[in-house]
Amino acid sequence: MKVLFVCRSNVGRSQMAAAFFRRFSKNKVDSAGLEVKNDEGDELPPQIIEFMGEVGYDTSKYKRKQLTKNMIQKADKIIMLLTPSERRAYVPKSIRNLPKVTFWNVKDARWTPHSTQVKIRERIRKLVKNLVREIG
Repeated sequence: MKVLFVCRSNVGRSQMAAAFFRRFSKNKVDSAGLEVKNDEGDELPPQIIEFMGEVGYDTSKYKRKQLTKNMIQKADKIIMLLTPSERRAYVPKSIRNLPKVTFWNVKDARWTPHSTQVKIRERIRKLVKNLVREIG
């Protein structure tokens, strides 16, 4: 099974989920963003790398990727980590209505205080652990 985690810009939420999934599951995983801007570069921001490093994950080699039709076709399960307003604004109906798509209501951690980032990270970890229990 291949799982694809998607957030708005593939900077934090989807990258965190993929990192946790890699550790907890033998299944294939990838992550992508709905709106990856070239001016932000391919690397993850230092604060996200440091933030994940706090719990033993090295995300320094992770690269940001734009979601493609090919990624959608190859994924068996797509998890979108978005707020309801992001879902309405950024997710085309053609993707939103696919049976293999699941939405997790998760706020963007990038511009929040550290204490909020910790809560978001731990919520993502818990959701990923539950997913792994479900699919193996």
